[in-house]
Amino acid sequence: MDEWFLRQVFTCEWPENATPEAVAAIQEGLPRQAVRRMSRLGMLCARVLRGIPHDPDRAIIYATAMSEARNLEEYLDSFPDPSPTRFQGSIHPAGAQQAMIVLGRP
Repeated sequence: MDEWFLRQVFTCEWPENATPEAVAAIQEGLPRQAVRRMSRLGMLCARVLRGIPHDPDRAIIYATAMSEARNLEEYLDSFPDPSPTRFQGSIHPAGAQQAMIVLGRP
């Protein structure tokens, strides 16, 4: 039987009243074009994952209580003039997938 061990645990959150400096720190190292299309959750996942060396045999366990619900809510709130950017965010893959894409990892 295979045995699995937790090697590292990371948690982070988007500060409620995030200052521009805090947001810049979260977005650091991410391409500007990618940031426009990423959710907050995707940017946080990228922040966590860029600190972990890529290893195809390493499993990443991603857990969230709300997933991308905030993006869908923001898109719906943009009616009667729906926002194309909010629409993109509402249909993008989950935050961990966004991070893997922007970091160029499979």
